[in-house]
Amino acid sequence: MNDAKSFGSVERWDADQELHTAIAHASGNGLFERMVAECRLRTGMFGMERIPSRFESGRAEHLATLGALHERAAEAVGPLMDAHIENAKLAVVRALTGLADL
Repeated sequence: MNDAKSFGSVERWDADQELHTAIAHASGNGLFERMVAECRLRTGMFGMERIPSRFESGRAEHLATLGALHERAAEAVGPLMDAHIENAKLAVVRALTGLADL
């Protein structure tokens, strides 16, 4: 995922799916795992074709979260994931409404 041009939308979605699923599964929390799966079903239509601007910021958010997990910096993971979810949500709302100032 280093370059959006060298990574097709299907491959990007598959990698994104694998990342989110692995994190949810590793949590050991079945409810969280089901919530992530449900969220992924609902957001699947908002891929690179629909919101290409999310590629770089999403990639950076993923790398930051993975870095915190690797460092076992539990106190950093929650805020990073919260920001990732909020940024993705705002991008979807912008895509649906055409409002850039959200």
